[in-house]
Amino acid sequence: MQDAKGNDVSLSFYKGKVVLIVNVASKCGMTNSNYTELNDLYRKYKDQGLEVLAFPCNQFGDEEPGNNEEIADFVCTRFKSEFPIFDKVITQQHHYTHI
Repeated sequence: MQDAKGNDVSLSFYKGKVVLIVNVASKCGMTNSNYTELNDLYRKYKDQGLEVLAFPCNQFGDEEPGNNEEIADFVCTRFKSEFPIFDKVITQQHHYTHI
């Protein structure tokens, strides 16, 4: 996997830890509460082995239009998040034709 800065990250780094993988978006109606709650959860339990891995995605209602740099800046500046932000998930739209 790659983080938001383009660095390769092996998920084996998190072996033996409790991992919460979260789909995030900066334009979602739940952005403020979600990041606040994720920050609180991470700060409370990180020393006990919890890892929060945030994966930005624009798939649901175009709620994450930014690039990786903009996303990381938004999350780290506005919410002071300390958990890792990964590469923005790009999904392909599938178009089906009925014959």
